[in-house]
Formats: sequence, C-alpha cells, structure tokens
Amino acid sequence: MPTCEKTRRHFTEAAREAAALARQRKRDHKTQFPEEHQLVMVVVRAADRPRGFAWQIRRFGHMEPVAQSADTFVDPADAGRSGQAVLDGMRGRLAAAE
Repeated sequence: MPTCEKTRRHFTEAAREAAALARQRKRDHKTQFPEEHQLVMVVVRAADRPRGFAWQIRRFGHMEPVAQSADTFVDPADAGRSGQAVLDGMRGRLAAAE
C-alpha cells in the first residue's frame, strides 16, 4: 500500500481553527440573511491609475465581483458613495422581485 507524503504546506493549529471559523461564519451568514443582504460593496485601488479608486460589489465571502465601477475616482469616499448608490439600487431590485 503506497504511503501518502505530507504536503509542503504545514498550517498551524491556529490557522486551521481560523479557517474553520471563517467557513462557519460564511455558512451562518448565508442562512441568516436573504439574497439582497448577501451583497457587499468594497472600495479598491484602481489598477490603471496609481492614485485612483474604484468600487466593487461582491457576494459576502467571495472575491469575484458581481458589479464594478467603469470609472475611477480620486477620493475613496467618492468611490464609496457611488458604489453604495448602485448597491442600494441592486438591493431594491432584488427586494421588488420577491
């Protein structure tokens, strides 16, 4: 019977516990909140401009954006306000569809 070699990654017990807790939080959030509350808006640095900011709307716990800004903003607060307006509109459409 072949033996299984250890992987190169050796995670500490604390790291394993933190990952398990994060997975549990994601599952709990999914069951507690309806679809429109699973969307979150984040402000990120724009890749094309060194001092630019953009917003992205993602599902809670996911990295891939559902929507993102076409424009870049000089101020992160401006990006946040613009993204929040779009997020509120998306939540309103989801609530109206139910």
